[in-house]
Amino acid sequence: MQTAIARPLPSPLRYRMSRSINLFLAKRLGVPRVPAIRIARGLNILARPAQHIRRRRAVAATASPIAIPPRDGYAFVDRRQVPELDAAIRQASAIFASARHEAGFQRNDGGTSRKDFLLNASEGIAMSRYPDIMRLAVSRPVVDAVAAYLGEVPIVSNVSLLVSVPNHTQLGSQLYHLDFADEKQIKFFVYVDAVDLDNGPFTFVPAALSEQLVGSFRYDRGRLGLDEVREAAGPGGEISVTGPAGTALLVDTSRCLHYGSNRNRSIRVALLVQYTSHAVPEQPPVRWPVDELAETLQLDDVQRMVLTV
Repeated sequence: MQTAIARPLPSPLRYRMSRSINLFLAKRLGVPRVPAIRIARGLNILARPAQHIRRRRAVAATASPIAIPPRDGYAFVDRRQVPELDAAIRQASAIFASARHEAGFQRNDGGTSRKDFLLNASEGIAMSRYPDIMRLAVSRPVVDAVAAYLGEVPIVSNVSLLVSVPNHTQLGSQLYHLDFADEKQIKFFVYVDAVDLDNGPFTFVPAALSEQLVGSFRYDRGRLGLDEVREAAGPGGEISVTGPAGTALLVDTSRCLHYGSNRNRSIRVALLVQYTSHAVPEQPPVRWPVDELAETLQLDDVQRMVLTV
């Protein structure tokens, strides 16, 4: 089942302004990554202080069987904890099959082909037409776990269906890096099909060890080589996420060094939901059709908040 696609709307001005300020501080003035993010986020919060207070207070009303330990910055999700997973995987598989048949991922259903090795079969506002996927994005066990980790009820900044294709490259996000949307965020990776070492699995270093490596490498922005991180992390320091369809991971990609889609020998398909603070400074979030989704999905107050910027 799918609903009519909503017309994309620009993000509110405060997100565009905070992004501009963050980029100005980082690229023009050379301010280090974390201070630049904090300044830009602070200005975004000042634009909507009541929203910030409301979201922080609402955390007290949330509780989840899933816990994301702050020291680790990640948690694997058992399918039994999130009953919405199976239907979302089936719907994602159908989107992939359609995109592959119709357009080879070239701007099909809102998707893009910005990287040769990592494509989007569908993303952003186009995903609002798929109720099973959106139901997963606002699943209370997931949302409540993210809220506890971030210290506030988050927003769903984006949803996408990622397709990693066979490649022979090692560049960009195929190398170790951190994401800079905010100082903390959570990305929810769900494998739509089985992934092994031949599929270019998502690979990361837990947060506490990543922070040590960031210090030792004096890393602020850019990329780090796989071998140098692997050697510095030591045996068991990095985690390659492999497993059957339905393997699911919540991970803070702003704190955990990570890479993926590296020299795939076969296609990997993954559903990705991004959760950030409502005051995310770097990435203007998707403006979801909240009223339509609330009616379709029967959202509660917290779930409505998650889709409202």
